[in-house]
Amino acid sequence: DVGVDLGVEVALDLGEAAVGEAEAVGEDAGLLEEGLALADIGRAGGEALEGVEEVVDGRVEAAGGGAVDGAGGGYAQAEAGLGAQVHLVCAEPALPYQRPPLSKAYLAGQMSPEQMLIRNAAAYEKADVKQRLCVRALRIDRQRQQVHLNNGEILDYSALALTLGARVRELPVPGADLPGVFYLRTLADLDRIKAHVAAGGCQRAVMVGGGYIGLETAAGLRRLGLSVTLLEAMPRLLQRVTSDEVSAFYQRVHTEEGVDIRCSKSVQ
Repeated sequence: DVGVDLGVEVALDLGEAAVGEAEAVGEDAGLLEEGLALADIGRAGGEALEGVEEVVDGRVEAAGGGAVDGAGGGYAQAEAGLGAQVHLVCAEPALPYQRPPLSKAYLAGQMSPEQMLIRNAAAYEKADVKQRLCVRALRIDRQRQQVHLNNGEILDYSALALTLGARVRELPVPGADLPGVFYLRTLADLDRIKAHVAAGGCQRAVMVGGGYIGLETAAGLRRLGLSVTLLEAMPRLLQRVTSDEVSAFYQRVHTEEGVDIRCSKSVQ
């Protein structure tokens, strides 16, 4: 929990917050000539601190958890009426939203961006939470209790919540920057994937990574009518987080739904 004195609280999202695994999307020209390829690159939480260039010694009270904690914690402090001015800093253009529906209900067209918001704009306005969207933190000065933003602004604070998450690791292979290569972590990422599919030029998708989000997205793309091949570097699906029996269950279910699963495979 973040204690708030009278003054300013800053809920800071360095712009790479994510809930769960960071997903990436990449195209393997060996498996398809035209189409959509998705890659689960796995967790990359340690890379989220790249946005901080310097930390000066001093006092900072911090909490983690990504956009959910940043929006929820900052809103709760403001709503409690403790007299603090709360600022929410986020690199994305959208208000904080739930990420799990991205690869499920939102991909299927069953949920709108507004329905995924943790709180709408009116709620933040009522609680007097100042939102700074499309803005990133460059430097934290702990001695002066200040956050330097990439728009030149400097925020003073009495309590700072670092609600950091994961950053997508891009595929370090030739061709990873070709058209039809997508990363799946944000609402904007999913919008680009849906637009590509809706354009009608995509009939086959290659998913690189057999994590939960990769499997969910594979199932979603199958329901949209795409032929889907899923590549997993480990000998079985979900090997890092589940037992052999659970992995076998998910492989059977997705295979029955038409997903071509190939384990012990990687993109080079």
